[in-house]
Amino acid sequence: MHAELAYMFRHALLRDAAYSLQLPTDRARAHALAFGLIEAHFGGRAPEPPPLDAADPPGFLPHATDSVAEELIAHAAIALSADVVHPAGASPGITPELLRLYLQRAAEHAELSYRVESAARLWQALADGLQGLARCEALRRAGRIMLLNGRLQGAQAALEEVLMCAREQQSDWMELLAARDLADVHWAAGRMKEAEGLCRATAAAVKQTTAPRRKGWAFGALARICLATGQTVEAEQYFQQAIVAAREGGNRVAESAGLGGLALLYHQTGRTQQADATAEQSICAAREAGDKRSEGVALGNRALLYMETGRVQQAEGLLLQALAVARDVGHRQFEGVALNNLAGLCHKAGRLADAEQLLLRAMDIHREVGDRVTLGVALGNLAILWRDAGKHAQAERAFGESLAIHRETGDRRNQGSMLGNLAVLYARTSRLQEAELLFAQAIGMAREVGNRRSEGLHLCDQSLLRLAQARVADARLDWCRGADLLAAVGDTAAMARKAAEMRAECAKAGVTPFDVT
Repeated sequence: MHAELAYMFRHALLRDAAYSLQLPTDRARAHALAFGLIEAHFGGRAPEPPPLDAADPPGFLPHATDSVAEELIAHAAIALSADVVHPAGASPGITPELLRLYLQRAAEHAELSYRVESAARLWQALADGLQGLARCEALRRAGRIMLLNGRLQGAQAALEEVLMCAREQQSDWMELLAARDLADVHWAAGRMKEAEGLCRATAAAVKQTTAPRRKGWAFGALARICLATGQTVEAEQYFQQAIVAAREGGNRVAESAGLGGLALLYHQTGRTQQADATAEQSICAAREAGDKRSEGVALGNRALLYMETGRVQQAEGLLLQALAVARDVGHRQFEGVALNNLAGLCHKAGRLADAEQLLLRAMDIHREVGDRVTLGVALGNLAILWRDAGKHAQAERAFGESLAIHRETGDRRNQGSMLGNLAVLYARTSRLQEAELLFAQAIGMAREVGNRRSEGLHLCDQSLLRLAQARVADARLDWCRGADLLAAVGDTAAMARKAAEMRAECAKAGVTPFDVT
């Protein structure tokens, strides 16, 4: 006979009434007994998890009880409501320390299993019963998970408290981690100046800390912000330092993140072979760490390199993998990024309706999680799609919204790209003077941030404007410079597309194509 079926209540109210008839001490003793039986069945008492207040703690070691840790917590919490002792031969009595042990193990297990809602709740519950640096770390872990799941307000509140506590405790490594995570919140919300200010303020502490596992994360955060704000040389230095520190500390996840960022920087600055090799290293590091979330991001970065160098089939395969991983681990922010990039592939393949639907879905996610930076990118991509579909009024409005976000967030790289694409729209609608001014700004920004691919695209587009203005020599010079840059970064698909556009316009103007010597 199955006990759960034999004694099943017909209604929850009947169950609760019967349960309430037991004396509190009897209930507590029954839960203590259940705790002991479950614990014994799953291999006995679990070991202590890594200390939360250690600057460089060891990794978390799984135990059979982790899968039932939340049940053990529920039984322990009720057992603690009375002074209960286990029956003879059973494990020792339940204490607050034992409850905290399983609460931390449950939080660690939920996080490793990518159950993000449960993990955030459990870390928060653990923090509520702790003090000092241990409380800081538990609350920081809750805030970090809320950030990845798109709950930016909750993440910001938790992380601001952690940062204040870390400074009161004069803990350099906790301040580094809290500043890194809070900077990521500001980044996602489009507050680039606040993000950079946080990272700059802790730069001295980054260099002084003796915890290399923490150091790698802090350098990586600063590198990402420098890259987005056009400080390419400084970004490369910080990425390199992040990778070295991560390797010294054996932090493969931080190493993967640093390598992924460096690969994108190499690509933007025209070092295609280095970009490819570094992106592969990023994927390997994430897989060796066994971290699915990091692997999904690394796959997405690799796919972006494939997209922008004309390797469309490889890009689509990796993007679909990255999207599946993002959904599997509950990484809503990156799910939106993957949908945005898939839309780009559909656009290039001429599947404009599919691209539009993917972009609208991506934008819903960006708004849901408060990711202003990527929302600006998606709006720009939608504007380009509408421009190419001949929906010029809609495109111009979307370009305006995208540019407003990029100016607000201080994202110079994407702002320059959108200015160049808006210039193309102006040229196509016979606003040649306005187009010329925007091309000058776009090319200047691309050079400022070291984005050679964007510079090449803008020069090729500007050559068609020069042709329309009957400035053939200038048009030819712009074209040759732009084509050389696209060749240098390995974007063969863009070269072919721009060459076809140029030949068509040259034929209309009765001019020899610029690629004919």
